[in-house]
Amino acid sequence: MSDIDRADKLMKESRNEEAKSLLTMLLQKNPTQKSLYQEAVNIYLEGKMYKEVKEAFGLYKEKTGKELTGVDFRLEDIEREEQESIEASREYQDTSVKVFKRMSIKERGMGGSPTFLPVKEIKIHEDKIILKQGLKEYSYNWSEILDAAIISREKSVRYLGNYVQKVFVLKCPGKTFKFDVSSNYPEFKHSNILVNELRKHLNVRKGKIKKEVPWWVLLIILVIFALLLRRCL
Repeated sequence: MSDIDRADKLMKESRNEEAKSLLTMLLQKNPTQKSLYQEAVNIYLEGKMYKEVKEAFGLYKEKTGKELTGVDFRLEDIEREEQESIEASREYQDTSVKVFKRMSIKERGMGGSPTFLPVKEIKIHEDKIILKQGLKEYSYNWSEILDAAIISREKSVRYLGNYVQKVFVLKCPGKTFKFDVSSNYPEFKHSNILVNELRKHLNVRKGKIKKEVPWWVLLIILVIFALLLRRCL
């Protein structure tokens, strides 16, 4: 695995500072390599590290005398996204109850897959959390939560390639809730703010990255198992 791929993997695992250290070292060693700056910008955007994105643009211009081109977003777009993120954070800070609503499939993009009985809404209070699933609302005091984890796995999206999916798993008395908090196709808008708010009340552990088994492989295994079982009978 190359250093740039390692940095990308670290960022997708939310190990932002480790990814930043590696990217900083790479840019210092290759101060004029345009493709490296392009990769670095995309990786920083994955972690919503806007300050570092702007620094990469500035460093490239300082070292080469040219504007950095060939990236997915213009500097103006990145600054606008940063401002929107800052404003959203302020709005949530100013409210006593933080409400997060699930986005539609259209809002999530092509990578957003439908979920049976998804969590539609999450309300974070100072003393409790309320989750709406289907027509029911489930309320739990923070002390009642049995476990909280972000489980990551490699996932493939047709026509869009691979990405690391991050699923937040919340284990409560008699029920477990799951919702996607990936950078690519999260179920909730401002999922990074949602995760940060949950971390304020819960000890969120990290699960291991697992490669997703394609559905057709599972189907083949089931067919083989059925044939073996039939032969035994």
